[in-house]
Amino acid sequence: MAIFDATDGNPNVSLEYGIADASGIDKVIYLNVHRTHRKGPEGAIIADLAGQSRKQWKNEKGLSQILTEFCKSHNFTKRFDNT
Repeated sequence: MAIFDATDGNPNVSLEYGIADASGIDKVIYLNVHRTHRKGPEGAIIADLAGQSRKQWKNEKGLSQILTEFCKSHNFTKRFDNT
């Protein structure tokens, strides 16, 4: 599983996301949408990733919640909990 932070529009994230997508790797994009990171109607996300689904967060508590959800739903965690 690959986790990408697209906050502030880093172009490397778009490239790495594309590699993960072409390789069939499960992936998720996280984006900080706090007003200090917004740079337009889509926030700071770059055009290559604008149509992709993403998890948005505004503060540390929100990020912690979505990371906790991610960990609980990850296949490895589920396998580990079943043993």
